[in-house]
Amino acid sequence: MNRSLLYVAFRICRLALLVAVAAGVLSTPKAAFAATKTFTCHPVDVGVFPKNRIHVRCSPADGAIEWFALGITDEGDANRMLSIVSTAFATKKRLTIWYDPADLSGAGIGCLTKDCRLIQGARMF
Repeated sequence: MNRSLLYVAFRICRLALLVAVAAGVLSTPKAAFAATKTFTCHPVDVGVFPKNRIHVRCSPADGAIEWFALGITDEGDANRMLSIVSTAFATKKRLTIWYDPADLSGAGIGCLTKDCRLIQGARMF
């Protein structure tokens, strides 16, 4: 087999591999937050409960929901979230928080179902 045919065969194999990887990535189910809501507020209270949760209280509240919490199951995620919410609190910046209003699973970490929801994401601006 001459070199040009080997080169063409190599290119075809590489292209087929790229197509297969792309198809796999595109068809992989993504974790989606079915009922994610976005809410913007000023943080007025930030708390840490070691080995349990961090939380932030918002003003104004989103109806009855004024507390947002994140369980401390992943130390890195907890540290990043604490950094964002505490910096927003200290510098009087606003937060945008993503959460699911129907998710009441935060009760297990002390996030009361009447006025608190789990944080899915946050940004400061």
